[in-house]
Amino acid sequence: MNNELYFSKTIQTIYIQDIESPIGTLGAVVHNDYLVFLQFKDAVHYERDLKKCKQLLRKELVNESHPVFEALQQQLNEYFAGNRQSFDIPIEFVGSPFQRRVWECLVDVPFGNTLSYTQQAERCGQPTAVRAVSSAVALNKVLILVPCHRIIASDGNTGGYSGGTNRKQFLLQLEGAHTESDQLLQMW
Repeated sequence: MNNELYFSKTIQTIYIQDIESPIGTLGAVVHNDYLVFLQFKDAVHYERDLKKCKQLLRKELVNESHPVFEALQQQLNEYFAGNRQSFDIPIEFVGSPFQRRVWECLVDVPFGNTLSYTQQAERCGQPTAVRAVSSAVALNKVLILVPCHRIIASDGNTGGYSGGTNRKQFLLQLEGAHTESDQLLQMW
């Protein structure tokens, strides 16, 4: 991870491309050969979050291909086909130091497992900061690869998800995780 991101004077190209999935199109952004953004394009805050990403990176986005996009599409296809449980796409977290710590901790939540927000706060070394950790989880900008969908409410209900609760439930069922709110999914 590049801790000098906000102070860099060097202008780098930032690439954007659509990535297809069985549950919707995602917008992906690559900066310095790292994935920095992966969000569902129909999400309520997609445009706002993309604009903020561009502001933080201080560069306009270029809609061109990049090797990271090719690897990302392939790995997501494998994941949705049930043939992949982890990803090896390089990620650069764009956020505050606290948010980056929470997101780094999210990456370690095992496939097929769920944790409560309280458990996640404890895992991140912030047992008294459940609300702050919950907020950082909600602000995750690299969906699926940084599996915020694996964090659920303490009562076992799925809880919210920036990509929509139906998608969160789909991802959890795809991974074989069980929650109190398991139900039949709508077809995408």
